Amino acid sequence: MSALDRSPEQLSSKNLRLSRSKLKASSRTSALLSGFAMVAMVEIDIIPVPISGNVAASNTSSSCPAGHRCVPLYLLVCFAVLTTILISVHLFAVMISTCILPHIDAAESEGPSSDGIDSPHYELHKYIELA
Repeated sequence: MSALDRSPEQLSSKNLRLSRSKLKASSRTSALLSGFAMVAMVEIDIIPVPISGNVAASNTSSSCPAGHRCVPLYLLVCFAVLTTILISVHLFAVMISTCILPHIDAAESEGPSSDGIDSPHYELHKYIELA
């Protein structure tokens, strides 16, 4: 049976199941990735590196011990900002999935509607793709 032979109700039902699968996959993946990013941000251990040889280096921080080179503050700030943005984006995707998925499940349990247009996956298509 080709795509041209299918009725509008069958295509609507297929699109509904596809949207539901996308949201479930997005929710699982985003939760996993944001969890890894939070662990990376919390568990990072930055230690001063001893200076070897006769390389003269100035300490960029007053808390850096003498004879050691510390990580520049701008790198730490960039790491923290980018990790926070990563976590925020993934949690936003989880939030979208959590809010939209019950509506799609409810529409799927009702069965095919008469026109197929009032299903939430048509109205919320942009948000599903964003997630």
